[in-house]
Amino acid sequence: MKDTTQIHACFVDHEGLYFALAKKLSQAYKKVDYFDPNVEAFDTVNQAMIGDSYPENESLERIDEWEFWKRKNDFDLFVMPDSKEAGLQMELTSQGKKVWGSQRSVFLEHSRETFIRVLEDIGFEVPPYQRIVGVSKLREYLKSRENQIIKVSRFRGTMETFKWRSWDDDEAWLDLKAVELGGVKELLPFLVFESVETPFELGGDTYCVKGQFPTHMLDGYEWKDKGYFAAFKPVTDMPPQTQAVMEAFSPILKKTGATNFWSMEIRVKDEHFYFIDPTPRAPLPSTGSQMEIISNLPEIITAGAEGELIEPEPTALFSAECVLTLECKAPQWPSVRVPPEIDQWVKLGGVCNVDGRSWFPPVRNDHGNEIGWLVATGDTPRETIERMLELKSKLPDGIHACTDSLIDLLKEIHKAEAEGIEFTPMKLPEPEMVVKADE
Repeated sequence: MKDTTQIHACFVDHEGLYFALAKKLSQAYKKVDYFDPNVEAFDTVNQAMIGDSYPENESLERIDEWEFWKRKNDFDLFVMPDSKEAGLQMELTSQGKKVWGSQRSVFLEHSRETFIRVLEDIGFEVPPYQRIVGVSKLREYLKSRENQIIKVSRFRGTMETFKWRSWDDDEAWLDLKAVELGGVKELLPFLVFESVETPFELGGDTYCVKGQFPTHMLDGYEWKDKGYFAAFKPVTDMPPQTQAVMEAFSPILKKTGATNFWSMEIRVKDEHFYFIDPTPRAPLPSTGSQMEIISNLPEIITAGAEGELIEPEPTALFSAECVLTLECKAPQWPSVRVPPEIDQWVKLGGVCNVDGRSWFPPVRNDHGNEIGWLVATGDTPRETIERMLELKSKLPDGIHACTDSLIDLLKEIHKAEAEGIEFTPMKLPEPEMVVKADE
């Protein structure tokens, strides 16, 4: 394996989603060229500026498409943390290039129907569901039903998973979908699952090199899009449901050439468990935690692209992440100046830099106010939470960290431990600790 300080890498991203990881790798590699292949009919400053103007970091440079192809043979490594560009990854690999990416395993996330068939083939349980094509038929099906989970394949930007409560509560959502989908409203397939009511949801976050997993990983709990809390532990100490998923999917990931991060969401009910969401890419949250807990992540990525699995070297035993928001209304660009002493722990996305100030160019109508994640690590759960609250106190005015999510996460972890699923042998703080420490 080539010395990481001599690596010239190309980092392929989309709308700055994983810019924090590119920035982290640029601190270890000789050079990181940052490339966003998204193509617009008419170029905009907003899209072109993401990941640009970091003169204080000479090892990180944004490049355009022409430069990507011109420099293709100069790169030692291509890093593609998202579950996209499978074709490009396979073509580069066929040319002998070193690629860290999901390759053909992207189908696990992009095609839910194929994923369901895989689950059935390996003998995993699947919640009862119906495939329904078109909004009109979906309307008929849902009219007399409650507590359904509605998903679509591939078009996550069009529709995230939606929890249908009842006709009385959510009829307007169907009207909105009909308007949003326009002329294709009767063509889009929906997968409607019966809701599996469970007291908690397991999460596991690691990486994979062609079917191989490291011996240690993050046992993580997520409060949807708001917060994350994880313990770094041996795989043998992970819940048996998580171990079962990893064992079953190892041959599949080997066959598809997956060399990337790997994340799992698993629902547990009594003696049953349901693997509901595979993530063959860098998950958000948890990527920030892996950046800070795994000290040799650049070496892991470099070696992984060459087919070699390297074990993680931890800096701490626990991590937490809280989403960061910055109030602003489009088309105005939100901006913030992050204090240097906390810059390591502030993982920003969709960002550019002008004279040391971070700006967030809106690139979609649903850009929202989320700008990244605040990460904290520690050797005990209490130390990790206290560190998170300390970092929060140092954030500049206008930027908010959703530390309230840690209250819900602690409640969920306590529930899991009450069911015999151990998170840690250490004493876990009560949820009230977050409130008192934050006062």
